Amino acid sequence: MSDPVAGKECDQPATVLSSSQVNALAVSVFLALNIGIPDPPLAVAMLDDPIQSLDDINLLGLVDLLRRAKDRRQLVVSTHDTRFGSLLARKLRPAGESGKTIVLELDGWSRQGPRITTREVKADPEPLRLVVNAG
Repeated sequence: MSDPVAGKECDQPATVLSSSQVNALAVSVFLALNIGIPDPPLAVAMLDDPIQSLDDINLLGLVDLLRRAKDRRQLVVSTHDTRFGSLLARKLRPAGESGKTIVLELDGWSRQGPRITTREVKADPEPLRLVVNAG
């Protein structure tokens, strides 16, 4: 890391950044490397609970990053945070009929194994909405 204005450099980000910032940096570098490969062996990026230690600002930045990456790679994101899962389902829904967003939720366990609910998130019929304040 470097700050050319202050003339400072550091080769250990964890000594300068908060744990939230380090996590955001790690996810960003992972996605940049994954997306930067023009013809990967697998066109899939998997993220296991990427919001660990993220504050709200970095969480929204991560969602924006995933929205941009979803058209280049198949994304598999696991999380135990239901609010984050719901936000991803809304923000990563397909823009048209060619895309697909599937949500798998673990409902519980039985003697036969995990109970999983599967639902497909449909494309938004109104891709752009304008909000007008008439007050």
